[in-house]
Amino acid sequence: MSKKPSQQKLQKRSEEHRKRRAQKRKADILAELARHQPEIEIRHDGSRSVPLSPEMMEALQDQRERFKAKFGRDPGPNDPVFFDPDADEPREYPSERMEGEWIRA
Repeated sequence: MSKKPSQQKLQKRSEEHRKRRAQKRKADILAELARHQPEIEIRHDGSRSVPLSPEMMEALQDQRERFKAKFGRDPGPNDPVFFDPDADEPREYPSERMEGEWIRA
């Protein structure tokens, strides 16, 4: 007779799956950015303009929505685009985790 997984184990698996999917999306976005190598326009005030594909615009909008859902506000100019989903306050996604995801991708 097989044993059913407990509700706690199912929740843990679901959370791990959600995190892996989020990490994969981020790796895909970074790969897309690297592939295009767009021309960067430097404006008179020192800011930069980078052309983005519709897919990149959608991915960045998705990140913005995830930020707002997680932290209850729109991201500010000093907030990271790719944030640590496990953190209680906005902080950059840990580089060692990102490097590990690049290797696995």
